[in-house]
Amino acid sequence: MTKTHTKGANDSFNDVINVSSCDVENENNQMNENEIEFPLKYQKSWYISNFSRIMIYKNRSIYSKDRRPWYKRLIHANDTESDQERKFIAKLDLILITWGCISYCIKSIDQSNYQNAYVSGMKEDLNMQGKDYNWLGTYYTIGYAIMLIPSQIILSKIKATYWLPGCELVWGVLTGLCAIPKSINIMFALRFLIGVTEASSWPGMITVFMNWYTPTEFATRAAVFGAAGCVGSMFIGFMQASIYTTMNGIGGLPGWRWLFVINAIMTVVTAITGFLLIPDTPENSKKNKWFKPEDLEIAKKRMIRNGRVTSKEMKLKSIYKTYLDWKFWVFALAYVPWAWTLLSFAYFNLWLESLTNDDGTPMYTTSEINMIPVGGYGISAVTMIFYSRFADLSGRKFGVLIIQELTSVVGCSILSFWPKSIGLKYFGFFILFSVQATGPIIMLLLAEVYARDTQKRAIITGSIVVLTYANNAWMPLFIWPADEAPIYHYGYKVAIGFACSSLVGIWSLFLVYVQYVPQSKEDLNRVVKHQNRIENQNRLGN
Repeated sequence: MTKTHTKGANDSFNDVINVSSCDVENENNQMNENEIEFPLKYQKSWYISNFSRIMIYKNRSIYSKDRRPWYKRLIHANDTESDQERKFIAKLDLILITWGCISYCIKSIDQSNYQNAYVSGMKEDLNMQGKDYNWLGTYYTIGYAIMLIPSQIILSKIKATYWLPGCELVWGVLTGLCAIPKSINIMFALRFLIGVTEASSWPGMITVFMNWYTPTEFATRAAVFGAAGCVGSMFIGFMQASIYTTMNGIGGLPGWRWLFVINAIMTVVTAITGFLLIPDTPENSKKNKWFKPEDLEIAKKRMIRNGRVTSKEMKLKSIYKTYLDWKFWVFALAYVPWAWTLLSFAYFNLWLESLTNDDGTPMYTTSEINMIPVGGYGISAVTMIFYSRFADLSGRKFGVLIIQELTSVVGCSILSFWPKSIGLKYFGFFILFSVQATGPIIMLLLAEVYARDTQKRAIITGSIVVLTYANNAWMPLFIWPADEAPIYHYGYKVAIGFACSSLVGIWSLFLVYVQYVPQSKEDLNRVVKHQNRIENQNRLGN
């Protein structure tokens, strides 16, 4: 068998990767590991001088120009090769995204349901004093941060099919147990354990997405998944109020205890369905009844076609090697300050509560104060999906990231000056709700830069969330102290610094991206051939 000649951008999968065992031996000396690890190292001067062009325009040499009608482009990217592949993507979305969104929505509810319970009688029944309310959130955050990286390591050893629904099942039971305590100390312990088990949710699902979705699909799916958390935040107030109103006193239990019972039932049911639905990796999902062997073959080819490895092997030395990799810190610089900036709209309701009419009466009722931020979460969900979909289909990832961070700078600048105009303050708060697409797009870049290193993908995904939560545990006490609300002396000014730091990280990440990610069809083919060469060597060795 002879090596197939590499053709244009529309070549079939087999035309691109059909490499024989003879090719393996003949070409070993022509392409070493360093050439693949640094596929575009020779372009350093080029990518610095062409930064603005890359920011604005997609390098269209990887995929052929998309001439389909706009409504078809919204559904499928241009790199799908057949109707069978498009049907597979639809099935994958129906199973994986649907369950992931429901799970994450419920996770958001279980994470914050204590807030509704607190104002619904838990404070009095448990004799909560002083900062007990704050400690309920802090213990959760501590447990969440501690378990993030161990959860990602365990995910490499145990199938996602078992680990993710299993953790959800446990935190569902723990949520139900929150209806029992008569002491706040027991509630502290339960909140800590809920944080430990919920640590698997977001990074675990993002890791699974990386094993199934291509660079033109990932950000949109991650955004839809993240938007589910916004939806949970939007409707938690409605749901909890309804449960309290209809269930208070039934069976001798106060309404706030029923809140935890109903939430627990929802969580356990979702977890059980997860055992039946969630796949692991394309290579490790043969027992999943929803995906046929031909589906798994399509999934494997899609990953190979994009130069991505999905094996689950994890070694402990990979952990410290990840932290010694300077690219990890570039991702952290781009992601973590952005996540800290999100705290800037977390205190929107405190400003609404402080507004008064000319006669000194409150401008809004308690119900209105809880309802107005719902519009902000709606903005978050819509803009997150819109920007991420645009980044997927256009390839202008860095342009979107810059727009997102500049929006943060504008919003925080308005609030740092604290103008007299109420309308301008509303504008400042609401545009800050629109910057949440940064997270999904950075995760897409992570999947592309570490396309051939599943271990670092998993560890970095967990680590940057750890850095975020570790600082969120103490930062509000100093930057957003409650006694300064709603006018914070340093809060919004510091948030501007966070947004600018993220911009520096995005610029640095751009340099990493152009150097480590194939920017042309030829470079991508080199990576794919090298990956096949290694696989053929392994087969010959066995």
